[in-house]
Amino acid sequence: QAVDISQQIQEDISGYLVTITAMNAAVGAATAAAMYLCGLGDPLLWGTTAFLLNYIPIIGPLFGVCIFVLVGLLSFESLWWALLPPAIYLGIHLVEGETLTPMLLARRFTLNPVLIILSLVFWFWMWGALGAILAVPMLAILKIISDRLRPLKALGHFLEGE
Repeated sequence: QAVDISQQIQEDISGYLVTITAMNAAVGAATAAAMYLCGLGDPLLWGTTAFLLNYIPIIGPLFGVCIFVLVGLLSFESLWWALLPPAIYLGIHLVEGETLTPMLLARRFTLNPVLIILSLVFWFWMWGALGAILAVPMLAILKIISDRLRPLKALGHFLEGE
Protein backbone atom coordinates (compact mmCIF):
# COMPACT_ATOMS: atom_id res chain seq x y z
CA GLN A 1 0.00 0.00 0.00
CA ALA A 2 2.87 2.40 0.74
CA VAL A 3 4.26 1.82 -2.76
CA ASP A 4 0.84 2.54 -4.31
CA ILE A 5 0.55 5.75 -2.30
CA SER A 6 4.04 6.91 -3.26
CA GLN A 7 3.39 6.15 -6.94
CA GLN A 8 0.12 8.08 -6.82
CA ILE A 9 1.88 11.01 -5.16
CA GLN A 10 4.61 10.97 -7.80
CA GLU A 11 2.11 10.82 -10.68
CA ASP A 12 -0.13 13.55 -9.30
CA ILE A 13 2.64 15.95 -8.29
CA SER A 14 4.46 15.43 -11.61
CA GLY A 15 1.24 16.13 -13.49
CA TYR A 16 0.60 19.19 -11.34
CA LEU A 17 4.08 20.59 -11.94
CA VAL A 18 3.93 19.97 -15.70
CA THR A 19 0.50 21.61 -15.94
CA ILE A 20 1.50 24.60 -13.81
CA THR A 21 4.75 25.07 -15.71
CA ALA A 22 2.93 24.99 -19.06
CA MET A 23 0.36 27.51 -17.84
CA ASN A 24 3.05 29.74 -16.36
CA ALA A 25 4.93 29.65 -19.67
CA ALA A 26 1.74 30.72 -21.45
CA VAL A 27 1.24 33.54 -18.93
CA GLY A 28 4.87 34.62 -19.40
CA ALA A 29 4.58 34.59 -23.21
CA ALA A 30 1.28 36.50 -23.16
CA THR A 31 2.69 39.04 -20.70
CA ALA A 32 5.86 39.53 -22.77
CA ALA A 33 3.79 40.06 -25.93
CA ALA A 34 1.42 42.45 -24.17
CA MET A 35 4.24 44.50 -22.65
CA TYR A 36 5.92 44.69 -26.06
CA LEU A 37 2.67 46.00 -27.57
CA CYS A 38 2.32 48.50 -24.70
CA GLY A 39 5.77 49.85 -25.48
CA LEU A 40 7.23 48.80 -22.15
CA GLY A 41 10.96 48.15 -22.45
CA ASP A 42 12.48 44.69 -22.10
CA PRO A 43 9.35 42.54 -22.58
CA LEU A 44 11.29 39.29 -22.01
CA LEU A 45 12.12 40.45 -18.49
CA TRP A 46 8.43 41.10 -17.77
CA GLY A 47 7.39 37.79 -19.30
CA THR A 48 9.97 35.94 -17.20
CA THR A 49 8.84 37.85 -14.11
CA ALA A 50 5.21 36.85 -14.76
CA PHE A 51 6.28 33.23 -15.39
CA LEU A 52 8.15 33.01 -12.07
CA LEU A 53 5.63 34.92 -9.94
CA ASN A 54 2.80 32.73 -11.17
CA TYR A 55 4.33 29.75 -9.33
CA ILE A 56 3.22 31.37 -6.07
CA PRO A 57 -0.58 31.13 -6.05
CA ILE A 58 -2.51 34.29 -5.14
CA ILE A 59 0.47 36.10 -3.59
CA GLY A 60 2.70 35.99 -6.70
CA PRO A 61 0.21 37.58 -9.10
CA LEU A 62 -0.74 40.18 -6.48
CA PHE A 63 2.94 41.09 -6.13
CA GLY A 64 3.15 41.12 -9.95
CA VAL A 65 0.34 43.69 -10.21
CA CYS A 66 2.22 45.90 -7.72
CA ILE A 67 5.41 45.57 -9.78
CA PHE A 68 3.59 46.47 -13.01
CA VAL A 69 1.92 49.48 -11.35
CA LEU A 70 5.32 50.75 -10.24
CA VAL A 71 6.95 50.07 -13.62
CA GLY A 72 4.03 51.68 -15.44
CA LEU A 73 4.22 54.81 -13.29
CA LEU A 74 7.97 55.06 -13.86
CA SER A 75 7.75 54.39 -17.61
CA PHE A 76 4.78 56.46 -18.79
CA GLU A 77 3.80 60.07 -18.19
CA SER A 78 0.07 59.57 -18.65
CA LEU A 79 -1.71 57.86 -15.76
CA TRP A 80 -3.91 55.89 -18.19
CA TRP A 81 -0.88 54.52 -20.02
CA ALA A 82 0.82 53.82 -16.68
CA LEU A 83 -2.13 51.71 -15.52
CA LEU A 84 -2.34 49.77 -18.80
CA PRO A 85 0.50 47.26 -18.05
CA PRO A 86 -0.89 46.22 -14.63
CA ALA A 87 -4.42 46.04 -16.04
CA ILE A 88 -3.30 43.79 -18.89
CA TYR A 89 -1.25 41.62 -16.53
CA LEU A 90 -4.23 41.31 -14.18
CA GLY A 91 -6.46 40.40 -17.13
CA ILE A 92 -4.03 37.71 -18.30
CA HIS A 93 -3.82 36.32 -14.79
CA LEU A 94 -7.60 36.31 -14.33
CA VAL A 95 -8.16 34.42 -17.58
CA GLU A 96 -5.46 31.91 -16.66
CA GLY A 97 -6.14 31.64 -12.94
CA GLU A 98 -9.93 31.61 -13.02
CA THR A 99 -10.61 29.53 -16.13
CA LEU A 100 -7.75 27.69 -17.80
CA THR A 101 -5.71 26.33 -14.89
CA PRO A 102 -8.72 25.26 -12.77
CA MET A 103 -10.17 23.40 -15.77
CA LEU A 104 -6.88 21.60 -16.37
CA LEU A 105 -6.23 20.80 -12.71
CA ALA A 106 -9.80 19.85 -11.82
CA ARG A 107 -9.33 16.47 -13.47
CA ARG A 108 -6.33 15.65 -11.32
CA PHE A 109 -6.99 17.47 -8.04
CA THR A 110 -10.17 18.23 -6.16
CA LEU A 111 -9.06 20.30 -3.20
CA ASN A 112 -11.16 22.61 -1.07
CA PRO A 113 -10.38 26.18 -2.25
CA VAL A 114 -10.68 27.61 1.28
CA LEU A 115 -8.15 25.07 2.54
CA ILE A 116 -5.84 25.97 -0.35
CA ILE A 117 -5.90 29.63 0.70
CA LEU A 118 -5.39 28.75 4.38
CA SER A 119 -2.53 26.43 3.40
CA LEU A 120 -0.95 29.19 1.30
CA VAL A 121 -1.17 31.70 4.13
CA PHE A 122 0.18 29.26 6.71
CA TRP A 123 3.11 27.99 4.63
CA PHE A 124 3.96 31.50 3.39
CA TRP A 125 4.08 32.60 7.01
CA MET A 126 6.25 29.59 7.95
CA TRP A 127 8.67 29.43 5.00
CA GLY A 128 8.06 32.53 2.89
CA ALA A 129 7.80 32.23 -0.89
CA LEU A 130 9.10 28.65 -0.86
CA GLY A 131 6.30 27.68 1.51
CA ALA A 132 3.72 29.27 -0.78
CA ILE A 133 5.11 27.35 -3.75
CA LEU A 134 4.99 24.06 -1.83
CA ALA A 135 1.61 24.64 -0.13
CA VAL A 136 -0.64 23.12 -2.80
CA PRO A 137 1.55 20.07 -3.50
CA MET A 138 1.80 19.36 0.25
CA LEU A 139 -1.97 19.64 0.61
CA ALA A 140 -2.40 17.31 -2.38
CA ILE A 141 -0.01 14.79 -0.84
CA LEU A 142 -1.99 14.88 2.40
CA LYS A 143 -5.20 14.27 0.44
CA ILE A 144 -3.70 11.34 -1.50
CA ILE A 145 -2.52 9.72 1.74
CA SER A 146 -5.88 10.40 3.42
CA ASP A 147 -7.82 8.89 0.51
CA ARG A 148 -5.75 5.69 0.61
CA LEU A 149 -5.73 5.05 4.38
CA ARG A 150 -9.07 3.98 5.83
CA PRO A 151 -8.66 5.77 9.22
CA LEU A 152 -8.01 9.06 7.38
CA LYS A 153 -10.84 8.82 4.80
CA ALA A 154 -12.85 11.54 6.59
CA LEU A 155 -9.88 13.92 6.36
CA GLY A 156 -9.57 13.15 2.65
CA HIS A 157 -13.25 13.93 2.15
CA PHE A 158 -12.85 17.19 4.11
CA LEU A 159 -9.84 18.20 1.99
CA GLU A 160 -11.85 17.51 -1.16
CA GLY A 161 -14.49 20.04 -0.21
CA GLU A 162 -17.31 18.70 -2.37
